[in-house]
Amino acid sequence: MLAAVALIVFGPQKLPEIARSLGRFMSEMRRMASEVRSEFSLGLDDDSDDEPAPGGDEPVADEDSSAIEDAAPKPRSEES
Repeated sequence: MLAAVALIVFGPQKLPEIARSLGRFMSEMRRMASEVRSEFSLGLDDDSDDEPAPGGDEPVADEDSSAIEDAAPKPRSEES
């Protein structure tokens, strides 16, 4: 149905030229999308090897727990 409308709107002389242009455009878009996909893939692969992931296997010193204990309110002793 779309081809019939295009044939009526553009005519038989212009239709092959428009089809070629559309084909070139679609080919260029596919090529560009493929390049972007490969760049993202390469970029993600490179980043994962450079830095260790946060929360990795390294033990973390628990320095904050003593500060929390010091800051916690002490229970009042019942002196009467």
